[in-house]
Amino acid sequence: MTAVHDHAPVQVVADPKQPRQPVPASDVADYLKSIPGFSAIRSGGSNSDPVFRGQFGSRLPLLTNGTTLLGACPGRMDAPSSYISPETYDALTVIKGPQTVAWGPGASAGVVRFDREKPQLGEPGIEFSASLLAGTAARSDQNVDFLAGNDQFYVRLTANHSQSKDYRDGNGRVVPAHWDKWNADVALGWTPDADTWLELTAGAGDGEARYGGVAWTARSSSAKAPGCVLRKPISRPCCASWRRRSTPTVLTM
Repeated sequence: MTAVHDHAPVQVVADPKQPRQPVPASDVADYLKSIPGFSAIRSGGSNSDPVFRGQFGSRLPLLTNGTTLLGACPGRMDAPSSYISPETYDALTVIKGPQTVAWGPGASAGVVRFDREKPQLGEPGIEFSASLLAGTAARSDQNVDFLAGNDQFYVRLTANHSQSKDYRDGNGRVVPAHWDKWNADVALGWTPDADTWLELTAGAGDGEARYGGVAWTARSSSAKAPGCVLRKPISRPCCASWRRRSTPTVLTM
């Protein structure tokens, strides 16, 4: 059994690329359960809803690269955690409680942030990492992280695919737990000096999941996310960013 240690009394910082359980997490809730205080509301094999100290939903916002992530279904069949693949991010930060309002109102439980850090390339080069997973019930995961550039320009591509099938319980009955989802992001960056960072991003993803808890199936959970980030200190540190995320679409049967 593994767990993430507190970085500070009200803050936890972890590396999502590091293994925290026997197999890589298929969604955010699976990963967060390795942090003390977190649990999950499960509907099926994936797409669980994270709970921190008994609170979830709007009381526990999830942010990716500084942008609040929302689902479309009022019944939370596509919880925001279902759109995030933890292994494709560089840093996970959990801010406990409502002590800060820097990331929006209403976060009485806390804030969960997944961020991709500024690449540090001193000279022209390529960085590449990939992982594969295969298991029972046709579990299969593929992750790719590709970075190429120099000290001023770079391009980064991250992609993930995860799937699993239904399984049978001890009595031979089929348990609905199927999921099949993917996401991909591309970023173009400019770093003319150590204090300036301009990045243009675009991302897309889609998937489906079968839920045994509610006897429903999310046939399609798709999202697109173009964005732009500019970080440049003037007289004091500041950050300006713009991101647009299209409303996710969920079809149920």
